[in-house]
Amino acid sequence: MDITTVIPQRPPFLFVDQVRAVTPGVSAVTRKMVTVDEWFFAGKAGDHQLSVPAFVLTEMTAQTGALAILADQEGDKNVLFGGIRSAEILAPVLTGDELVCAVELLKMRGPIGVGAGTLTVRDQVVYRATLVFAVVDAKER
Repeated sequence: MDITTVIPQRPPFLFVDQVRAVTPGVSAVTRKMVTVDEWFFAGKAGDHQLSVPAFVLTEMTAQTGALAILADQEGDKNVLFGGIRSAEILAPVLTGDELVCAVELLKMRGPIGVGAGTLTVRDQVVYRATLVFAVVDAKER
């Protein structure tokens, strides 16, 4: 599945390289290879590996959650970011890492919902978050 047919984000603000699995309305799993050429590393110098900023980890989680929500919506809906209930960075994500994001939708009340996501590198959880979202008509965005 091409995620750009489902969510509106495009490079350089698209943080998903591949969709691994989607169960519409339930969950999604995506991946991203972190390279030194990422725009958010621009201007960083040195011989050390660069760590992915927290906002990128949060946005990847949000994009994966939006995929789970919108996968069967046929373009008539969009997902807006509503907030972060909790987020925790457990280990740095470095250049060269393959980042896998799994998001499960926990509940929906009307157009408002909550999803929980984990990001892993080599099967180690490096980030987890619970995010709030709102589903709106696509023309409202």
